[in-house]
Parts: sequence; structure tokens; C-alpha cells
Amino acid sequence: MATASTVSEDLQPLKRSSSFELLPPDFSELRVVLLGNSWAERSSVGNSILGETVFNTKKESDQCLRFSGQFKRK
Repeated sequence: MATASTVSEDLQPLKRSSSFELLPPDFSELRVVLLGNSWAERSSVGNSILGETVFNTKKESDQCLRFSGQFKRK
């Protein structure tokens, strides 16, 4: 037989996913999502932000792409 519980007992607060624990104290995390109609433009902007060629601007991917890296301090 199922036990009855109140709504507040069933709901657990959501916890944010964060990698702040893994970062040194003087670093912060930055996430960027590029949106738009043109694959070439999105990948060019992504490459420009990263300062290196990570995304192929000629061949469109059929899935989401993700890249992680570190920026040099300026």
C-alpha cells in the first residue's frame, strides 16, 4: 500500500550545477551560448572569442558543440 505524503515532503529544492569548487579563488567561470541562423557566423564568433580555431566554419555540425578552456589574464 502506498504511503501518503504532503507536497512539501515530495519536492526537494533544486541545486545549481557549478564548478566553482574546482576553480582557484582568483578565477571565475564564464559560460557563453551562441545563437543565430548562420553556422559560419556563430562558429566564427566562437573562434574569435576563444582566440583560436576550434569550430569549423565550413562544415555545419548536426549536434551541439561544446568547448572548455582557459583565457589568459589581460
